[in-house]
Amino acid sequence: MCINKKFFAFFLSITLLFCLNILTAFPIQIDTLKNRLQNASGEQEKIEILIELAGLYWELQPEERITYAEQAVKLAEKFHDLKSKAKAYNHLGIAYNNLGNSEKSMDYFMKALKIMEQINDKSGIALSYRNMGQANFYMDNFDKALQDFQNSLDIKKESEDKKSISQLLILIGNVKAKTEQYDEALDYYLKALEIKKEIDDRLGISQIYSNLGNVYLVQGKMKICLEYRLKALKIGRELGNNWEIALSTFNLAEYYLKVKQPEKAYSYILESKELAENLENKGLVKDNLGNYSLYYEQTGDYEKALKYQRDYSELTEIMFSEKLSENIAEMQVKYETEKKEKESQAYKLQLQKVRSHRQQLVFILAVVLLIVLFIYSRYRTKKKSALLLQHLVNERTQELQQKITELRLAKNRIQKDLKERETLLQEIHHRVKNNMQIIKSMIDLQGREVTDKMTLNAFDTCVNRIQSMVLVHELLYESSDFANIPFKEYAKKRAEELLRSAGIGENISLDLKIADISLGIKTAIPCGLILNELFTNSLKHAFPEGQKGHILISLQLLKNKSCELIFRDNGVGIPGDIDFDKTESLGLYLIKILAEQIEGTVSMSRKNGTMFKIIFRNLK
Repeated sequence: MCINKKFFAFFLSITLLFCLNILTAFPIQIDTLKNRLQNASGEQEKIEILIELAGLYWELQPEERITYAEQAVKLAEKFHDLKSKAKAYNHLGIAYNNLGNSEKSMDYFMKALKIMEQINDKSGIALSYRNMGQANFYMDNFDKALQDFQNSLDIKKESEDKKSISQLLILIGNVKAKTEQYDEALDYYLKALEIKKEIDDRLGISQIYSNLGNVYLVQGKMKICLEYRLKALKIGRELGNNWEIALSTFNLAEYYLKVKQPEKAYSYILESKELAENLENKGLVKDNLGNYSLYYEQTGDYEKALKYQRDYSELTEIMFSEKLSENIAEMQVKYETEKKEKESQAYKLQLQKVRSHRQQLVFILAVVLLIVLFIYSRYRTKKKSALLLQHLVNERTQELQQKITELRLAKNRIQKDLKERETLLQEIHHRVKNNMQIIKSMIDLQGREVTDKMTLNAFDTCVNRIQSMVLVHELLYESSDFANIPFKEYAKKRAEELLRSAGIGENISLDLKIADISLGIKTAIPCGLILNELFTNSLKHAFPEGQKGHILISLQLLKNKSCELIFRDNGVGIPGDIDFDKTESLGLYLIKILAEQIEGTVSMSRKNGTMFKIIFRNLK
């Protein structure tokens, strides 16, 4: 597993986020602030408390911080408090940056910078530049990020703010490292280290040691890399900082695996993974699973190496699916919001149109009444009034026609945006399917060079599992519903593929009793893998020596909204000495694990062949 540059980029991102948080987080209890907010005596005090709540980066989720920051903006606008408004904008930018919306984040940072420059607040200007540098860094605009950080550093040097100067030197070093300017990165890190030691910022020193170790690892200077990583771990332990310990032990495990000393790496892998699980950091848990796989590969235990590599792949896929689901949900919310805004605008235009007609009617009636009253004496006035009325009607007509044209254009834009979003989702599933097909083809090619039967069977099993996931994304790509797949169609296609691949389709009769149920992607992939394992196992073992047989696949919706999947064959049955709950068979073990992922239970019967019943929830 290639760790050095990939993990280095991951660590730099974590460092950026940590630097931002450690500079601005306030050690104030949330409950205390919320109570103060409820009992605030004045609006200015409310603004200050809302801004403090919006700045609690570790304690609150981004969505909750956005709510507090938006409330602060409204109050600040009401009382013309420009500085508080700029602070709230900075917090909004940071929250949206945490959510991955860098463009919106940059917009708020620009607004904050404009206000800070207007009121000539040097510290605020420096903060805004630094935040803009963060957003540009996440958008891979490294030249702009470097310029923003340098602007912030120049201002901070004037005020001799050593802590801020050291953090900005680290950020500039991160940009240099990200753009592979490693010698310059080392210079900035070492300058920051001198300041951190001067102000006795031990946590900051630990961070810089880790960064230095990462750069030296990429440069191949292994001895210096080990020295700095051990120093970072020592400080992390002294401070009792679990995140620093988890990251430092991961770095040390990575180092020892890199230099082929797995016996020294094992204890660090174990400690890092345990801490990462306690911290609920899936990314670090995943990377530790990769280290476990590499450790067992180097120690010759290839079975465990394969197991951890599968765990690594499964967690990667879960994280990808979660991220994809989040992106789809965000796009749907954005579309619904835009749709409501357009409908609101259309309603307002219609209301204005009705009011305009009413005013015209009143005006016409008034003119007619005046004409009747003064018909004899004001004939000329009547003629002029009629001409004026006609002119007004023409103008109103032109305005209405223009508004109708604008509404049509807005409708076309909405339809175009919706089509583009649908095309994007379709392209995502298409690319996932193609990538899995490439992986499958690579395994097929590799399998042709293998002569050992057990290894070849393992390759075939792996290919079958990949194909079961490929079919899910293929159906999503072909469907108009990008979040669900029709399981009846999936099961039919997959069963036919497996029978055709086994070459015994004429000996096996297939009975599908599957209701019209669409499964969400979180359920479809595990359920498809379960079906693949059961069907493959049945074809391999249930019907020896060309024995004819029958296979039943049933999926029904229960009254409690759960789903019941039944797989039955009338073959020779699973031997009685195999305990399903304590089996060492990878296939049966996978069935149990996959069932747990969809909150399901598995039961097995050996009567008249073999039957598996899985009851699970249809997760969306």
